[in-house]
Amino acid sequence: MFQKLLWWRRVWPQGTPYATRPFMNQAGGIEDAVTQREVRVPWKKAEFEHLVRILQAVKPEWSLTADLARVLPVFDRARLLPDGNRLLPMRSYQKDINEIIAAVASARGRSRNELADLAEKQEQEGKSIWDVGA
Repeated sequence: MFQKLLWWRRVWPQGTPYATRPFMNQAGGIEDAVTQREVRVPWKKAEFEHLVRILQAVKPEWSLTADLARVLPVFDRARLLPDGNRLLPMRSYQKDINEIIAAVASARGRSRNELADLAEKQEQEGKSIWDVGA
């Protein structure tokens, strides 16, 4: 699932423009700047349910969490791909994708710094870093 989120972030700039806002260019003219894009992301139902559960636990007050939770009942109506995934059009701001990735990363557990601290503590106690719980 995490790889799909990273893929989503990587292909977001090539997605179909969904929403724009007026923006002044360097010549002083007004042009539309894309703020939201639609990317069709292939999801397995279990992955999508897991993503919604993580977001409900980490960011329950976020409006995107509620929007994704509303997709769950109609998930099976999305286009079925040969590999068993469902193709969902995900319309989002790039900032939202980054926040989803950060929320999932925080839910995954310890950060690398915490693991480095644990390894240093194990080394000071004369234990191997592979001695977990001993």
